[in-house]
Amino acid sequence: MNHRINRELPDAETVVQAFADASVNFDQEIFQGYLESFPQHADRLKRYAQMWLMSNRASASEIAEQDIPMDEMLQAQSKLLTLLHQNTGSEPTADEAVVVQRLASFTGTEGLHDLSRSLFGDDFEGDEELLAMEYLVPGLTNEPRRIQRRLANRLQCPPEVAMRALKTHQASRQLHFSAKKKPSIGKIRTWQEAVLALEISEERRCQLLQDDD
Repeated sequence: MNHRINRELPDAETVVQAFADASVNFDQEIFQGYLESFPQHADRLKRYAQMWLMSNRASASEIAEQDIPMDEMLQAQSKLLTLLHQNTGSEPTADEAVVVQRLASFTGTEGLHDLSRSLFGDDFEGDEELLAMEYLVPGLTNEPRRIQRRLANRLQCPPEVAMRALKTHQASRQLHFSAKKKPSIGKIRTWQEAVLALEISEERRCQLLQDDD
């Protein structure tokens, strides 16, 4: 491993950011080095790595290794062509397939910023992007209905359609994207558990946990 780890990093957020900067294309050796250097932040590192890997497409070699029946491939191609010809912009819809396609647009830095602004407002704090990423994939349970409505508003669809599409999106990410070297993160957390793990102010934490019903 050529990367030199700074073992004097002060907190979990700094450690995660240092790992992200050092491992742009996810280096398993670097990841293991950070786990060994910061065992107290292992859970946070594993969750970040799991979500980061799920947000990146599998490599060409990994895709080539997948044995997908021809009939399933043809069905997927047909569905993709249909979606490509549909308007997936800001027009209201109740079509779950269209909403799943819109969820898939929340990738990369800009996509994650977009999702975070939609869920938390323009004044969201940096650490909240990890919460948005985890909510998208692999998912969180018992989120406030306020968050469900905000996601539905961003997707321009009814809340019940947004929730069904979110489950479909999460399942497809885990099935069709790279599964190699993904660290196990255990069971899916509740919204409250994820919020309590964030390094944010107590005032902001209360805001993220409250509902406006």
